[in-house]
Amino acid sequence: MIERIAISPISFWKYLFGHGVFILAIIFIPSFCVIAAAKAFGIALGFSLLTYAGLIAVLAVLSTTFALFLNSFFCVADTANMLGSSLIVLSSILAGCFYSFAKEKTLFDKLIHIFPQKDFVNFANALEKGSLTSVVEWQFLYIIGLSVLFFTVAVLKTRKDYYYHK
Repeated sequence: MIERIAISPISFWKYLFGHGVFILAIIFIPSFCVIAAAKAFGIALGFSLLTYAGLIAVLAVLSTTFALFLNSFFCVADTANMLGSSLIVLSSILAGCFYSFAKEKTLFDKLIHIFPQKDFVNFANALEKGSLTSVVEWQFLYIIGLSVLFFTVAVLKTRKDYYYHK
């Protein structure tokens, strides 16, 4: 399919952006509907629906751009999917999404901030406590910036692979 897109008049930016929006919707809509249904049934969720929409949107953008990034480097989708799944599980465990391995002010704690999951968990915790600091806001901006970087590299790499240059 990508070869057909390469010879069509649509740009790679527009094609991958449209593909990203579609995948984002597939992730966001069901997730948000589950949260909205829980809220409708009277389950205390802690955040407002708007806050949950924002948090889900950030995760959906990060996951979509990461998937596009990985798929731009592998010809076989199964390879990208297996590598992506492995990386996400391993980095989520190391980032402390399930259990915190790091102690404050250690080298390991500084290294795990490379993983966006750690910064997202810190942002959600600070948001819940109502104590957003400039450090937490910069961590949140890091997640957004990493998403932009993943998307840009995916577009440039895919365009380079499939676009004829004179």
